[in-house]
Amino acid sequence: MDIPRTIEELSRLYENKIQENVHLDYKASVTFNKNNNSVRADLGKDISALANSDGGVLIFGMLEDKETGLPSGLDGGVPHATLSRERLEDLISTAISPQVPGLEIIPIPATPDASYYVIAIPKSFRGPHQELVEHRYYKRANFKNRPMEDYEVRDLFARREVSQALISVDVDIRKGIVLDLVVRNVGDATAADLRFRITPPLEKLAKAKLLNEGARFFPPGKTLRFFFGSATKEIREHEAPKFDVDVSYRNARTGQTINEIFHFDLSDYVWSAVVDTEVGELTKVLKDALEKMTREIGHLRAAIERLAPIAGSTGLDLSVSTLRNLRRLSRLEDLSFPKMRAASCSDSAVFAEVLEVDHDTAQLLFQHAVWGEGRPLEEVEGLSPEVIERARRAFDFEERPISD
Repeated sequence: MDIPRTIEELSRLYENKIQENVHLDYKASVTFNKNNNSVRADLGKDISALANSDGGVLIFGMLEDKETGLPSGLDGGVPHATLSRERLEDLISTAISPQVPGLEIIPIPATPDASYYVIAIPKSFRGPHQELVEHRYYKRANFKNRPMEDYEVRDLFARREVSQALISVDVDIRKGIVLDLVVRNVGDATAADLRFRITPPLEKLAKAKLLNEGARFFPPGKTLRFFFGSATKEIREHEAPKFDVDVSYRNARTGQTINEIFHFDLSDYVWSAVVDTEVGELTKVLKDALEKMTREIGHLRAAIERLAPIAGSTGLDLSVSTLRNLRRLSRLEDLSFPKMRAASCSDSAVFAEVLEVDHDTAQLLFQHAVWGEGRPLEEVEGLSPEVIERARRAFDFEERPISD
């Protein structure tokens, strides 16, 4: 329901005869004339009932017609001498446990000396909430507050278990010297309508868009870091910054509204050490090892690329032509090689390279090696005596392929 925030909105409730319901409860201002324990008991009962149910609004200062049960007007408000907003907050904090995230107190001035109070209570996923005078749990039903049964309390514990907080805010000392404010979505649902309030404001974060303007959606797993100072300057025994980060958002899956306050006191870090976890240290070792391996593979690849062009059609790491050139350069004229099986050569290019003959001559030699069936080279038409002599020095035409 809409939360009234002005005298006009309060007036419309009785003008339109809006009756109490499961989300709306009217109270007279004289409620606060009782002793503290009675006031705490009433507050604890009312807030517990709404938070443990579907949420709602408590309005202090509304009169009701006893016969019809309809609101009949405003009663003039609670005198400030009797109750201030701060005292109401204190009463609530000692009236219920655990505290209700997102609970809002709205004072509406009635006169210069008195106010009406509206307490907006969201449906809670951090319950069940217990009032602390009689130590009972309440639930809203049939426009009334009633004690909860044991099974209902257990159901509320289950509600809390399936709806955990999404947003985490922490201070991280990066590399031992840099202070970061880290915002993470640690849940498995999107945080919608995310808002932040930092008190007192931090100058270095004044231009951080997320922290100042919020975000419509902040998906699960997302992490943002915001630099806000030097650890060597800010972390000191005296005058270390202290600040609160108030975070509010809505769980896009469940519709739950969550409000949390993260408290930070940088003096807590005095004499602390920034130590990597075992996983962090192992990651560094693996990173160094992989970088070294990558460099070595790079050197090896470069060496192979330099050698690759000198491989010839013979399949040798160094082609015969290259060896000949090396022999000429080194003047090792007596350099010789064992004969190759002619029948095992893969194609005519081997003969062309080794004997330095033209393609046609190489083809004749290749065909004879494969299909000559032991006939002498002299019977091959087109081969000169010189080529035949050189061929016999380099190749063995008598030995058959290994497969034979």
